[in-house]
Amino acid sequence: MKRLLIIVVIVTVLGITAFFILNTFQKTSTQKVNPLLPTTSATNLYTLVTNKESKKCTWEKTDKGVKNIGTIVTSEGKFSMEFQSILDENGMITHMMGDGKTIYVWWPSTNEGSTLTYADIQNPTDIMKDGMFYESMDYTCEDWKPEATKFTLPKNISFN
Repeated sequence: MKRLLIIVVIVTVLGITAFFILNTFQKTSTQKVNPLLPTTSATNLYTLVTNKESKKCTWEKTDKGVKNIGTIVTSEGKFSMEFQSILDENGMITHMMGDGKTIYVWWPSTNEGSTLTYADIQNPTDIMKDGMFYESMDYTCEDWKPEATKFTLPKNISFN
């Protein structure tokens, strides 16, 4: 029961954050894309984090006074993401990392984090279906050469 509550809290926080990071950018089908330049496309976080490609993607959205800025890197089904939510001059940084089996979420302001499994997001509850993993967002992505340090969990964080 405690694990479900933690998952619901994490998903709710991420869902609210995702609401603020939606960015509308439409590419017309006649645009030519240089493969060396970043491209913007709409997808959802679940598709991005389960992707086997090595990508570095960014997103930014300001809505209702909250500015959200994030970066995610993916490679071989792993991902590492950091995003910041800023209200007025106060900001909160959130980190999320997945290794293909477990997703870790933590905040640098604490020494604690939470976990959920890929199965939790593959078989989402109704609450999770409206959250960050399944909501379509615009990401600006480019090819990325993987760095092992991006997929290393911090030693000072205790996960439950």
